[in-house]
Amino acid sequence: MFRLKPLAVALMLVIGSHAYAESNTATQSQAGDNNEATLEQQGARNQATQTQTGSFGRSAIVQNGDDNVAETVQDTAFSSNTIDLGQTGNRNTAYLYQDSGSQSATVTQAGDDNSVSLYQQDGQGSEATVYQEGNNNTHTIQQQWYANTVNTSSVGNGNATQVTQTGYGVGQTTQLGDNNTIILEQGSSDSGAVATVTQNGNENLASVTQSTSRYLSEMTLDQVGNGNSATVDQGSNASFIFRQEGNANQLTSAQSGLGATVRGSSIGDENTVSINQDGITNTINLDQLGSTNSATLSQQADRSVIDVSQTGNANQAAAAQGGGGPMVYDSVARIAQAGDRNTASIDQFWGSRQAEITQTGNDNEADITQANPTGTAMAEITQSGDFNSASLTQSWSNGGNEASISQSLSGNVATVVQGGLVNGDFNSGNDSATIVQNGLNNVASVLQQ
Repeated sequence: MFRLKPLAVALMLVIGSHAYAESNTATQSQAGDNNEATLEQQGARNQATQTQTGSFGRSAIVQNGDDNVAETVQDTAFSSNTIDLGQTGNRNTAYLYQDSGSQSATVTQAGDDNSVSLYQQDGQGSEATVYQEGNNNTHTIQQQWYANTVNTSSVGNGNATQVTQTGYGVGQTTQLGDNNTIILEQGSSDSGAVATVTQNGNENLASVTQSTSRYLSEMTLDQVGNGNSATVDQGSNASFIFRQEGNANQLTSAQSGLGATVRGSSIGDENTVSINQDGITNTINLDQLGSTNSATLSQQADRSVIDVSQTGNANQAAAAQGGGGPMVYDSVARIAQAGDRNTASIDQFWGSRQAEITQTGNDNEADITQANPTGTAMAEITQSGDFNSASLTQSWSNGGNEASISQSLSGNVATVVQGGLVNGDFNSGNDSATIVQNGLNNVASVLQQ
């Protein structure tokens, strides 16, 4: 049943007769179910406070002017409440608190120096929506418990977004402008999470943490502009798709646990990517297009895949797999580079491994090192272009390894080393090494021991 308290009625009458007064202060308090509180203020330096205790409450505040402050509190036991808050002007501040139940809060701010603090506690299926348009906006959102959703948008310069979700949560953030910052923290050990971050502008920063271990976590990051930086940490069963387009972008990603995947793509100049995975059955697929790109990738356990494709000049790619113990098998690393002065290296340790490097262009270098006390290893380097250098080492081996280097055109150098000394025992033999060179001034060296 709809009820409006006498204080609210009197307040609305005051607002009607003094809509443009300076330094207005309004306080509304309602107890019970199905209440609705509506407040509108016009002018400078206004303050509004609403408090609702009960179920199915509806709160609405509209402030137009400078130096406004709005506070809304809904305290109930496991029911649905709604808050709508709109502020237009400079230096506005909004504080919203909702406790228990399935809550909904929407905040819209247009102007300069706005701030939003939104807290939804002990809820399930709560929704928070924040839209800010202007300069130097800041909003902080916290959601506790399960199946909550956050959707935020910032348009302008100097915006900052910070979202914390405990339990399974869905977070969607979008920023358009310069000097934006997004920090998103999600999940717990017994829940999953979904996050989407989109930044369009210069000098954007996104830091995302998904602390999950049992259920699937999904992360999508899209940055377009110059000077972007992204740091992403995820647990088990994590999926991460990123795209950076612009100059001087940086990305650092860490995934712990099994079944993690990173797709990714860097487009632009001077991009840097660093990805680490420490569980089994993990996958990294990385595409970079542009100049002076760098990729450093590492995987610590078996049945993992690294696949890198770089197109451009002066690209660098380094992949490392291994360290999990003697029962580590079936990991694959591939690097393909097309362009000038590319550098590629693959280091693999323990168990059965497969490594491939393909380079097309000038002044390329390729290095593969495989150290395998158990299992067998296969390695292949293919180079097409001038002044290429290839080095392939298979050591600590039980034998049965395969090494192949193929080089075409002029000035190429190839070296293959197989075998080695392990605890006083030599390689058991049965290794295969093949070097094919087409062109002038090539040098080949093979050592099997």
